[in-house]
Amino acid sequence: MFDKLSKLRNNQDTKTVFTNFIYLVVLKGGNFIFPLIYLPYLLNVLGVSNFGLVSFVESIMLYFKAVTDYGFDLTGTRDIAKNKENEVYVSKKIANILVIKLILLLVCLAILLVLNSFIPEMKEEQWLYFFSFISVIGYSMLPTWYYQGIEKMKYITLLFFIARMLSTLSLFIFVRQEQDYVWVPLLNGIGYIIAGILGLWLMLNANTIKLSYLSIKSVWIEMMQGFNVFVSTLAPNLYNNSMTFLLGIFSSTLYVGYYAAAVKLVDVANSLVMILSNAIFPYLNRDLSHHKKIQYLFLIPSAILSVILLLGSEILIELISKEDIAESIKVLKIIAISPFLLACMSCYGTNFLLVISQDRLVKNITLVGSFLGFIMALILIPKHFHIGAAVTLVSVRGLLATCNWVEYLKFKSPKSSKLISNK
Repeated sequence: MFDKLSKLRNNQDTKTVFTNFIYLVVLKGGNFIFPLIYLPYLLNVLGVSNFGLVSFVESIMLYFKAVTDYGFDLTGTRDIAKNKENEVYVSKKIANILVIKLILLLVCLAILLVLNSFIPEMKEEQWLYFFSFISVIGYSMLPTWYYQGIEKMKYITLLFFIARMLSTLSLFIFVRQEQDYVWVPLLNGIGYIIAGILGLWLMLNANTIKLSYLSIKSVWIEMMQGFNVFVSTLAPNLYNNSMTFLLGIFSSTLYVGYYAAAVKLVDVANSLVMILSNAIFPYLNRDLSHHKKIQYLFLIPSAILSVILLLGSEILIELISKEDIAESIKVLKIIAISPFLLACMSCYGTNFLLVISQDRLVKNITLVGSFLGFIMALILIPKHFHIGAAVTLVSVRGLLATCNWVEYLKFKSPKSSKLISNK
């Protein structure tokens, strides 16, 4: 095993993957690492209940982010990685993606306005919802898919890091009391906006986008080609983000706070798994032959992270809050295995099945598993609140990890060797 890893280490492609992994740690890890920095401060200043309210609204915005992304972090990255030497193709791809993202962003805004008009609870906190939507705008602008595809993450990573650092510092400056909870999403959103604008500016300066590239037909084809992956990325919200959302519906923001505190800690470990997945994805699209060796990079570190979360759950929760939130410790112990399960899903699903263009299969696995998770959540959360949410989250991730692994075994069999070798 170590001989294989040593050969990979000395390979030029591996060095490129490692470099992009480091940049992705800063870029995407910032979405979780910066919140980890200000999480203890917000919990103590806002209180668990107000923190839970902010997390509840954030869970709704994650639906919008998944819609505006439309799976382009995978399909856009995959297509550009395979055709990055073709300037015309890349320019057309960029133009189509930007138009689709704009359309979807406007649709999401319209939905938010309608909900705000008809749901009294939302109208009471309308500024919290609208400020939270700013991060959706910034997220939709950030062309991470492009830079991952061309495997050059340096400049956008630096800009994003600076923008997120400034927004994090502003939280410590402007959020001083419980009533300041409404400013949290606004300050975070400004960081996304700055990063999105600068990212677009860098991308468009590197590519010549002509209006002749745009057509209703090409945009429609782009949407149809990406639909399966879109469903695959949207469906997990049925069991993932919905846990926080359903907790807010069936319990109180206090239980949301207990659950969200533990989840945000686990998300830091999960983000490392996803960053590795995103860094390796373009490389495997060019050469799938190293997949078997790369499995070790997924499974061993993720297993270690899960063990650390399980054994250190009490210490970690005590570090982020001065309040007695022992209930969060229970949640953390249940969901501690998440990094390992997510690594299995990424290793065998995203970085194998999607690479060999089994988009529909991945969609079906994710859709069925996510739907079962949503049903399970409707049964467990009203009775067991945050514990029910945690059990549901782990159960569904375990099911999805198993299904992706089983399908992987089918395609790596001798009967499917031709399919794999052609990649």
